[in-house]
Amino acid sequence: MEIKNKIDIKVFSRKTVQDFATDRPHIFISVRDPGSEPVEVAIMPHQVARLDLAFSDVDASNKPNLNNIDSIKLFTIDDAQSILRLFQITKPCINLIIINCEAGISRSSGIAAAMTRIMGNSDAEYFSNTGPYCPNRFVYSMLLNMAVQMRLLG
Repeated sequence: MEIKNKIDIKVFSRKTVQDFATDRPHIFISVRDPGSEPVEVAIMPHQVARLDLAFSDVDASNKPNLNNIDSIKLFTIDDAQSILRLFQITKPCINLIIINCEAGISRSSGIAAAMTRIMGNSDAEYFSNTGPYCPNRFVYSMLLNMAVQMRLLG
């Protein structure tokens, strides 16, 4: 039997997540730049799972003019599926999702906005003109499209 939990989402930068601690059952999704080391955080006993991803903060849907295309790693379908599968598996036993990226502004908020919608809530706080977020629309759209395919979103 699935327990219906209200699941909160917290978005952090690489620097601020290192100082965060919680006693709430949670998953941790960490996004870093390709080639950089994973973020180090304190071991939290109530962490159910951790997912580390590495992709560039670019929006492939805008076809950016990139000088060094070899150093760019786009957010992929596999990345989206990994996030959504982790959420599916852990949803009954968590009440918090912690997401970080390098600056805590674009990639992490793109994931957070999509996850908020997937859980049936408004994502307006992530798209506010007053900030502090500027969600990566490519990440956001790919997650929502994959959620529809996985029947997590109608």
